[in-house]
Amino acid sequence: MAINNNQYLFQNRTGLWVFQIFVPKYMRHVFGHKRAWRKSTGTKDVVKARQFRNHLLIEFNKLKEQLKPDTEEKRISGAIAALYQEVSTNQQIEGRFSQPVDNKNTPPTLCLIRDEYAESYRNRRSYSTLSKSARAVEIFLSTIQKTDIKIDLIGRRMVTQFIRSQQEQVAGQTLQNWLTCLGSLYEFALRTYDAIPEGNPFHGHNLESTAHN
Repeated sequence: MAINNNQYLFQNRTGLWVFQIFVPKYMRHVFGHKRAWRKSTGTKDVVKARQFRNHLLIEFNKLKEQLKPDTEEKRISGAIAALYQEVSTNQQIEGRFSQPVDNKNTPPTLCLIRDEYAESYRNRRSYSTLSKSARAVEIFLSTIQKTDIKIDLIGRRMVTQFIRSQQEQVAGQTLQNWLTCLGSLYEFALRTYDAIPEGNPFHGHNLESTAHN
């Protein structure tokens, strides 16, 4: 960007050069609602003052771009990015689902059940609902420090430890929602596979009681 001589600069009564720039309306809330922003360059040397101004202008314009209100171009770009993200996510689910466990007598993993559940209900559940189930699996596995686990290895003690760990970090309703999602996945596995224990380890937990034990 070409800058004319001493543009954005003026000298105060002491002879120091001061940088001054007009603040657009949409940026004023971060500048104390001022119409203009000033900053002393700390020098009486006009060459050094211009260098100071040039650096500040670069940073000011970066901030200006970040705070700029949504434009039609931004909205279109955002929608396109969301579109490709949706396609990428669905392709990953399809890829995992295309390699299911052939032997229904072999207990599946929690991640496989998550993906099969998403595929089975993709036209009957909202994207938001399926995302919550995926999030619950992610949190559960992270808490027990595993990347995946066979569903028949999940017991009530493991779930209780998960509850106690999360009670210190999230609201009770959030934790209950996760347990509901995980319980639904377990029920889905029971309907789909053999050799899975009947008792759902995610059901029947008294969160208040667990918190005080």
